[in-house]
Amino acid sequence: MSDDQRRESVGRAVLTASGVAGVVAAVGLAADIGQLLSLRTELLVAALSLLILAATITTLIRLEPLGRGLLAAGMAVVVLATGMFTIAFYRSRIEKPARAAAPAPQVVVALPPWERQGKPVQLTIPFGSGDKLPQGAFLLDPPRLGPDAYRGDVSIQCETAGKGDHEQNCTGKDPRTWIAAPIDQRSLVGAAAGDALADPAACEESKGVNYQAEYLELAAGRSYCLRKRGETFQLVALRIVSLSTAQPLPTNVVIETAVWTR
Repeated sequence: MSDDQRRESVGRAVLTASGVAGVVAAVGLAADIGQLLSLRTELLVAALSLLILAATITTLIRLEPLGRGLLAAGMAVVVLATGMFTIAFYRSRIEKPARAAAPAPQVVVALPPWERQGKPVQLTIPFGSGDKLPQGAFLLDPPRLGPDAYRGDVSIQCETAGKGDHEQNCTGKDPRTWIAAPIDQRSLVGAAAGDALADPAACEESKGVNYQAEYLELAAGRSYCLRKRGETFQLVALRIVSLSTAQPLPTNVVIETAVWTR
């Protein structure tokens, strides 16, 4: 084999290897195969393209004179390497959105168990006189009578369906509806899911208890859950012992309460 033939064979081998490397680089860029040694793929492809370009040009210079086939192959590799370098460099300048961090595992903090403070206590809540809506008030911490019939955390009222606030309610033979109404939204009240005086779980929202700052209709014998707004470590269980049947107006309501804390 002559020297020219040997040089041409070597040149074809170099150009073939450069072309294969260029194709691999193109596939890698198209697939965006992540990061290597903390460098972005685009930068690696750009560097590899420069190496291919330098090797190809050096080979073409050293193999003069060139045949048409070898020259065409060399130019194809040069074009491929130049294009890959341009694309890779351009893509390396584009900011990519950061990958979302994996959500931190949720830590469930176990709350201490509820403990009842003493025995249930009965309260007789007197109603004011001359009210259009007969009512009385009590406080929650601890459960006790309000300063008067209108001041406290919760009001218990008697009203008649169909009558307005300016008409006398619950007088004479009027049907009586009893409600608990948080005063100035300082407290929340909900119907218990069971006997709240015996089991604090009957006041858990997971049991379907819906705490609200609006009025809640009451029924004798039923228990209810009350707490001050923002309070999560104390609740008051309430049961209606009796509702006044006095005529012409109701005079009081008797409740039983228990305090649970944790």
